Amino acid sequence: MKKEKIRKICWSNKANFKLSGAVNRHNCVYYSTENPHVTIEEQLNQPGVTVWAGLSCKGVIGPIFFNTTVTNGLYLNMLRDTIIPQLWLLYDNEDFYLQQDGAPPHYAVTVCEFLDKELPHRWIGQRGPVEWPPRSPHLTPMDFFWGVIKDKVFSRKPRTVDDMSQCIREACQETDNNKKNSVPKCA
Repeated sequence: MKKEKIRKICWSNKANFKLSGAVNRHNCVYYSTENPHVTIEEQLNQPGVTVWAGLSCKGVIGPIFFNTTVTNGLYLNMLRDTIIPQLWLLYDNEDFYLQQDGAPPHYAVTVCEFLDKELPHRWIGQRGPVEWPPRSPHLTPMDFFWGVIKDKVFSRKPRTVDDMSQCIREACQETDNNKKNSVPKCA
């Protein structure tokens, strides 16, 4: 992908935040040509929230909160009603690319059809026009973004899910403001 196209990518990902501060090992990378089938035991039903965000050279998109499992329908509604319209505004109706990882809701038939219509040849993901392979060893900016956000959130020691959600909003805003104040605007 050419350099100018890299600047037009909105990298996206979800992260789980648990009040206990437990790390979601799903986001840990295990390099292998085959699925290593790693099993990690952890406490079930910990209070927490799932959060989606996007990151590009134009800024932070989100956070968007899910208090339940992210299904194909929820993900499609989020893209259609919130994310794609925000990206068109952010990119001032110029072409952009949306990158998403290989989570099952991301490559549901309805989601792929929607993205093919809205972003023809300009979305990156499993079964997309620009393929993002499952268990890819490639790190994206979102891998670092969520680490920064979690450090900020858990350093504040939130006591409730609502407090934690507010801390996530504030941390995303701070990160976006810091980026805008310290990094030159991309072309």
